[in-house]
Amino acid sequence: GYLDVKLGDPVVELAPNMREVALTIPVEEGLQFTVGKVTIITPDDDGMIFEAEDLAKLLRLREGETFNMEHVQVDNDVLSTKYMDIGYANASVGSRNKMDRERRIVDFTYVVQKGNPTFIRNIEIAGNGTTRDKVIRRELKIAEGDLFNHSLIRRSEASIFRLGYFKEAKITRRPVDRSRVAMDVTDADFVDLLVTVEEQDTGALQVGAGFSSLESFIFQGRLSKNNFLGRGQTFSLQAMISSLRQIYMVSFVEPHFFDTNWTFSFDLYNMLTVFEEFSTDSIGGNLSFGYRFLEDYLVFGTYKLEDKTTDLGGRTGFTTVPIERYKLDGLTSSLKLSFAWDTRNNRLVPTKGWYNTVSYEWASPYIGSETDYHRVILNSRWYV
Repeated sequence: GYLDVKLGDPVVELAPNMREVALTIPVEEGLQFTVGKVTIITPDDDGMIFEAEDLAKLLRLREGETFNMEHVQVDNDVLSTKYMDIGYANASVGSRNKMDRERRIVDFTYVVQKGNPTFIRNIEIAGNGTTRDKVIRRELKIAEGDLFNHSLIRRSEASIFRLGYFKEAKITRRPVDRSRVAMDVTDADFVDLLVTVEEQDTGALQVGAGFSSLESFIFQGRLSKNNFLGRGQTFSLQAMISSLRQIYMVSFVEPHFFDTNWTFSFDLYNMLTVFEEFSTDSIGGNLSFGYRFLEDYLVFGTYKLEDKTTDLGGRTGFTTVPIERYKLDGLTSSLKLSFAWDTRNNRLVPTKGWYNTVSYEWASPYIGSETDYHRVILNSRWYV
C-alpha cells in the first residue's frame, strides 16, 4: 500500500576485516493507502461487451482493503485473458489512479483496450521428427478458422505435453499481414499458430538376470515403445523366467481408434506360478474399448478370457490344504466396466495430478465362464 515509497542510493561500506561489505539501502515509505473505488472502463466505441459488474467480481483489488500492486498485476492478466478468450488476441489492460493523501485512499481504474477480433489462419507443427502431425493436432482444443482463444491454446499446450512424448511443447502466435489473407476484411486481424515440440526417447529395452535363494535363477526382459511408429500407440513385449515363475506378455494400446476419441487395447499373456503347495498355469487375454470425454475422463469396457490349470504339490511336493480350496481349473469369461479420472500432467512420467479408477467385473456361466464372481476395484494414485 505504500504508493509513494522511495528508495535512496545504496551505501556500500567495507568491514574492518577487509573481507566483507555492508550494503545499506535507505527506504522512505511515505503514506500507506487503502483502496477506494475500483472501476473498469474502455475507450472502445463498441463498449465493454461484458457487464462491468461481472468483470468486477473477477478482481482481487477490493474497496476497503490495503492497496496491493500484486493484485493489480493479477487483475490485468485476468481481464486481458477474459477478452483474449473471445477472440481479442491483442487486448491490453492499462490503469490510472487518483490518490487522496489526506484520507490515504486511492481510487483505481482499469482501462481495457480490446483491439480487433482475431482469427486463426494456419496452425503449423514444428520439431516432430518422428511423431506424425495428427498425433499432435488431435490434442489441440482450437482449430484453423476459429476465433483466437488464449485459454484453449494454453490447454492445448498442456494436452500435448501430457502425451509424454515431448520434453517441451510450446504454442506461439505470429501476426499475419492482411494482404496475405484471401478475405476482404477491415475490422478483424489474423494470426498463425506455431506448435513447437521437442521430442524425447519413448522406447525402453530392459534385460536382467539374477539369483536368489527362493527363485534360484531369474531372467527377465522387456521391450516397450510409446508413440510406436510415431502414431501415438503403445506396444510392449515382456518375458520373465525363474524356477518359480514364467511370464510372457504382449500388450498394445491405441488411444485414438481410427482418429476418434475411442480407445482400443489388448493384452495376451501366459503365466506359470509355483507356490508353496500348489501351482497355477494361466493363458488368456483382455480386449478393451473405451471413450474419452471432457478431456480428463475415460469410460471403458473390458472382456477377459482366461484358461487356468491348478496342480497340487507346488514347491514342497505335497499339500495340507483340502483339495476343494485349490482346484480352480477352468475357463474364466468376464466383463468389466471401468471409469477413470486422469489429471496427470504427463502420462509417462507424471510429477503431479491424480489417476483414479473404479471398476466392476462380472464373471458368469451366462457368458461362458466356469467361474462365477462379482468384483469391485477402487484404485487411486496421487503424484507429487
